[in-house]
Order: sequence, then structure tokens, then C-alpha cells
Amino acid sequence: MATVPTVPTFTAGTVATAATLNQLGSAVSFLLQPPRSVIQQTNVAPVSGGQSIPATQYTAQTPGYYRLDGVWQATAETTAGYRGAYFRITTGTNNPGGAGLTTSFGSSRLANVTSATGVNYTAIGTSMITPYMYVLDYVELIAYSSHAETTGFTDGGSYLTVTLVSV
Repeated sequence: MATVPTVPTFTAGTVATAATLNQLGSAVSFLLQPPRSVIQQTNVAPVSGGQSIPATQYTAQTPGYYRLDGVWQATAETTAGYRGAYFRITTGTNNPGGAGLTTSFGSSRLANVTSATGVNYTAIGTSMITPYMYVLDYVELIAYSSHAETTGFTDGGSYLTVTLVSV
């Protein structure tokens, strides 16, 4: 769990101690490099050649608002149809609203592919700020398609990035 550092207080006429300056430095470092998680599919065994990903999921370790950036990439298209993605939060046991409640948001969908050549990759990207998340709430990047898909690896593959932006 990421601990949010305490910002020290300074009173007029006092000299800042090394401990107080270190505390201030920790708070500034936290603001400049907030906790971040990158969940990314890689093109190495055992997932080389694509994998089916039912859910790409991150569980909150610090309560707050998070920025989500997600991309899922399909392999070379051989079937025409639609593809899309969205985020879904499921509440955990620490959420005052109760556990197991879901909220979907941040939907993105490409226009229908009307022909498929077998050589084109499709990537769906979406980005959003979450509702307030409590510890143990989790967020998923949900990918959907009009037909069976396998993820691809051109330009880095599928990923979900989660960055704490406000507590």
C-alpha cells in the first residue's frame, strides 16, 4: 500500500531540521512521481502469439481518484465487425457502499470494420479519471468484439495503466 506522505508545517522564526526537510522532500517526490501500475501483455512465453485476456485488473492499494489509460490490440483481422473497450470498477470490502457493486465508464468503440484483409491490426484506446476508489476496489479494462479475438503485439500490445491523481 502506498502511504501518502505528511506535508510538514513550518512556523515563522523556526529553523527547519533535517528530518523536516526530508519529510518535505518525501511529499514532493510523491507528488512528482505518484504511485503507478502498468499491466501489460508481453510477447514472450507463455503468451507469445497472443492470448485471450478475460480481464485486465488492478486493485486499489490507496484510496483516491486514479487516471486510467487502456489499450487492447487485436491480431490481424480476418472477420469484419465491431470492437470496443471500457472500464469497470467493482467495489471491495472497504467500500462504504458495499462490496460487489459495479460501475462501467469510459467506453470507446471503433467504427465497424466492413472488410477484413488478414493483415490489419486493430487497437482500441480509452482514458478516464475514476470515481473515488477505496482500498480493495478494483478496476478492469473490458474488451469486447462482435466475434472471437486474440490480442496482438504490434506497437506494444494490450495494457492498462493506473496512476493515482488525488487522495
